Amino acid sequence: MKKKKARKREGFFLDFLFEVGGELFLLLFRCVHKLFI
Repeated sequence: MKKKKARKREGFFLDFLFEVGGELFLLLFRCVHKLFI
């Protein structure tokens, strides 16, 4: 039970990181796009 809970929390953390990373990537992409075009 404890392992399952820890794994679930880890998955949630990974999802959070993925979402934040995606937003940061979009911001970075926009900045680069503005610089080049």
